Amino acid sequence: MSSLETRGYNSQWLKDTFLLGVDLTLDDGSPYPERIFTDSIEQASKALADELGLLFEPQVIQERHDKEPDAVGGWYPIRTRHRPLVNVEKLSILYGNSSTKADLPPSWAMITEGIAGQVHIVPTTEGASSYLLAGGLPVIVGLGGLSSPFYIPAYFEMEYLAGFPFYTGTVTIPQGQTSLTVQTPQTFKDGYTVKTDQTIIKIENKRFDSFTLKCSPQGQDLNVSWYIDTLPADIIRALGLKASLLALDVAGDLIVGAGIASISTSLDGLSQNVNTTSSATNSGYGARVIQYTKELKELMATLKATYRALNIVAL
Repeated sequence: MSSLETRGYNSQWLKDTFLLGVDLTLDDGSPYPERIFTDSIEQASKALADELGLLFEPQVIQERHDKEPDAVGGWYPIRTRHRPLVNVEKLSILYGNSSTKADLPPSWAMITEGIAGQVHIVPTTEGASSYLLAGGLPVIVGLGGLSSPFYIPAYFEMEYLAGFPFYTGTVTIPQGQTSLTVQTPQTFKDGYTVKTDQTIIKIENKRFDSFTLKCSPQGQDLNVSWYIDTLPADIIRALGLKASLLALDVAGDLIVGAGIASISTSLDGLSQNVNTTSSATNSGYGARVIQYTKELKELMATLKATYRALNIVAL
């Protein structure tokens, strides 16, 4: 199961929102295959992720970055390939394809802008007992050290978690108590959404490290399952719009039968004519397709301005 399905963004979600009111049946009355909707969501997710330069599904990535000698004054800025960056799990330095590497404390990798994948290497006293520090920079015996004035390709190796994680948990609000503060599983630098399985619960006091569940006094202990979603709502909106377009095209072609724009029935002097907007060049749900396409185009302009990384190259 993908993280989108875990979040509840599945075929039923698409039918209940963006495809509400659309006849999703074949000529014989049978419902559309589920694959139409699941493939549409998967393809829309991949297309949006590529266009925005983001990774939706959380994944641990391993990659290497060059050591630029003139970057020492900027604390070795590194831009990860995949974004948004959640945390750095492992940091090492090594030469070429050598199997020998020096592991540095992951805390030295300081994430300054997660959505942009921006990291700086800032040595601290943590783990310093294994290294010789000179001028605030570690000197690694046999590897030259961060302060060496040489360009070294693929010198830094990082293992990091990228994507938009989805967290779940369960807490109990004791009988008679009206609120409970829940510590988040990580410290958030960007916005997040909290939902619960209880309609009587309100979310208040959202912080970077906690949120509060509030309710009226209950006559017994109340078990509450909470969900934290870091995938922004505007990206979900774009996903739904894009995924629904394929199903709308299919539904429009089959609104009164494949390739039929109008149908007439007569019996004993009684007749009925049904005309649709479907034609050789227009879908039966063309108005909704046009509206969704227009809305998606406007929304994508905002998303690109918000989430795409700004790359500047000087020649």
